[in-house]
Amino acid sequence: WRAIQLGLEVHFAQMKAEELRFPDASFDLVWAFSLFHELPVAIGQQVVREVYRVLREGGVFALADFPNRPPEQAASLAGYLRAFDTTDNGERYGSAFVYSDFAGTLREAGFRQVVLDAAPGNWIPLRVCVK
Repeated sequence: WRAIQLGLEVHFAQMKAEELRFPDASFDLVWAFSLFHELPVAIGQQVVREVYRVLREGGVFALADFPNRPPEQAASLAGYLRAFDTTDNGERYGSAFVYSDFAGTLREAGFRQVVLDAAPGNWIPLRVCVK
């Protein structure tokens, strides 16, 4: 409705993020908010590869999600709170994402510039990646 009010031509499409039905190199920007901690790590890796595929050269992938932590922190107070969030707040895949090598996933997909935690101090950091 808002797009119609503003006179914008907007197309909405619902599909699996790991199986996008868009042509290669068809976007300048892909934005994801609070997505990856809701997915199994393997599916998240597929999503990152799909984002890379649909971005044009020089395109930007911006995302905000839980911060990643070294696996050793699982035994800390922060790790306890993360485990609580996973088991008692329905964040089924949260801990697996937090302790995964998400920066490595981004680089393995081909992103040449990966800025993690572009907003230090935020509990949901911004990450910016360039194809």
